[in-house]
Amino acid sequence: SQKAPQGRVRIIAFSGENEFKPYRLNSGNFAFYLQSRERDYIVMQDIEADHLQAAAHEYTHLIIRHDKLDLPLWLDEGLADLYSSLEPRGKQALVGRPLPQHIMTLRTLPWINLNTLFAVDRESPYYNQSDKMQVFYAESWELTHMINLSPSYNSRFADFLTTVNGGTGSAEAFEKVYGKSVAQVGKDAHDYMNRATVPAAIFNVTLKKSDLDADAAPLSEFQTELALCDLLASRPQTAGEARRRLLILEQQNPGNAEVEASLGYLAWQENDA
Repeated sequence: SQKAPQGRVRIIAFSGENEFKPYRLNSGNFAFYLQSRERDYIVMQDIEADHLQAAAHEYTHLIIRHDKLDLPLWLDEGLADLYSSLEPRGKQALVGRPLPQHIMTLRTLPWINLNTLFAVDRESPYYNQSDKMQVFYAESWELTHMINLSPSYNSRFADFLTTVNGGTGSAEAFEKVYGKSVAQVGKDAHDYMNRATVPAAIFNVTLKKSDLDADAAPLSEFQTELALCDLLASRPQTAGEARRRLLILEQQNPGNAEVEASLGYLAWQENDA
C-alpha cells in the first residue's frame, strides 16, 4: 500500500476522557482517524505504549482511505483490527496474532447474524452503542482474519476485496468469489473460531532510520486551537462549533492568514459563496 504523504499525518492526544469527548465520532471511541482538508489525523485519548494497537488500527483506516478503497464497514473495521496486531520481529513483521478481547467476546456473547453484520453502517446501533459495538468489532475481526489468512479463503481474498470495492454486496460477493452462501460462510467462521491454532502472516520489512523518526514537536496554544478547529470543521455536526472558535481566534489574531483560510474553507464546504 502507498504511504500517506510525508508530514501530513498528525497524532493528537487528549489528557483525559472529558477533553476527548467533544471530538470523538461516537460514544464508544477510544481513538479515531479523520481526514481534513489539510492533513490526516489520528486522535486518541492518550499515547501510552499500551495503546499502540489503537494507533495501528487507525493508521490502517488511513491507508485504506489513501488507497481509495470503498469497503463495507465490517471489512473496513476488520482489516483495521487485523493489522492492529502488527508486531516487529527483527527484519520482519507478524500480522494475525489473536486479539484476546475479541476471543473473549466471541466465546461469551451471541454472534450477530451475518446478514445483519453486512448491513451495519455508521448510523447503526452496532456501530454506536458500546455493548453492540463489542460484538460487531469482534465478529468483523474474526471474519476478516479468516478470509485474509486461512488457506481455504486467502487465495481469493484479493478478488473478494476488488468485488466488494466495486459495489457488490458482501453476501453476493461471497457467492460470486467463493461459491458459498452466507450460511456456509457463517459455519466456516464458527469452525475457524474453534480451531486450536490460527494462521498468521510474516512480511519482510526494510526501513531506513529516517522512516522511523517521527516529527514530534510541541504545538503553541494558537496552533493547538487551530488544529482542533480543523477537526471540528471536518464534520457537519460540529462545523458550527468550529466557526465559533475560529471567530474567537480571528479576534485574538487579526489578519492571521491561517485563520482566514480556515474560515474560507469552512464557508466553501457549506456552499456559502
